[in-house]
Amino acid sequence: MIRNLLVTTALAVLTATGAYAQQAAAPAQPAVQAPAPQVARAEGSLVTNIIGESVYNGTGDNAENIGKVTDVVFDSSGQAKSVVIGVGGFLGIGTKDVAFDYSKLQWAEKNGDRWLVAQTTKDELKAQPDFDRVALEPAASNKTSTNATQNEPATAVAMPLLATDINGKNVYNGTGDDAQKIGDVNDIVLAKEGKAKFLVIGVGGFLGIGETNVAFDLAKAKWAEKNGNRWVVVQTTKEEMQAQQDFDRKAYDPAPATTASNNTAAPATTVPAAEPGQTTQNSSKPAATTTTAIAVNSIRSCLIL
Repeated sequence: MIRNLLVTTALAVLTATGAYAQQAAAPAQPAVQAPAPQVARAEGSLVTNIIGESVYNGTGDNAENIGKVTDVVFDSSGQAKSVVIGVGGFLGIGTKDVAFDYSKLQWAEKNGDRWLVAQTTKDELKAQPDFDRVALEPAASNKTSTNATQNEPATAVAMPLLATDINGKNVYNGTGDDAQKIGDVNDIVLAKEGKAKFLVIGVGGFLGIGETNVAFDLAKAKWAEKNGNRWVVVQTTKEEMQAQQDFDRKAYDPAPATTASNNTAAPATTVPAAEPGQTTQNSSKPAATTTTAIAVNSIRSCLIL
């Protein structure tokens, strides 16, 4: 009776340890990582992503850097007509600014880098006449702040034609003496075809820290000049602007490359280290085998008895 009880107990231990061994031997399933959030890409560009961008004369390995964009030129309706490219020079010294048709520019991406492409050469650009930005800058007021009265009404003026004359301008909620400054222009949003659609206005904060960037319809903005100063006028308040959704410039930033360079090897895969107090898969197998051997030896002992 005792012998049968020992055999039965040993068999139960063998069955349990066998099941445990199968569980321990099963490979651990890798943790499923949540996909990275996708940023919805917007069609169009930001002026600050264009100014300062390098311009190349092609997309091949022999493409040459022929200059950098220094400005964007608009017509009276806000359509981008040309970009100003600085050609030649060293560290900005001796650079010649020339105008290049905006519609002939193309964006290109290679190995994760994005640049502007202009089908021309550096010599062809240098042969063009110098860009005369003075002719496009806002005309100076005939009155100076010293001889103008404080209650003089502001006069309406046209939108500046150079992007650098728009970015950084003060934004007010009116043209009267009680007009309040509600922010500054931080950027200009261009539609795919180059039409200026929105002003990105930074509201609140101090020295750019803690600002709320809000997109404001350019068609609803007015331009005014008073006492020699020029600013943007919008019919709203700082509180209404701050209550709007933050402008997401990431939608206009260059998209990351979808493929790596052909010369780039695939990244090595790593196996995560075991947590403290846990054993790895390889170390668990010997443990399960040892337990099974102990159970078999117990059955043999019982049969001998």
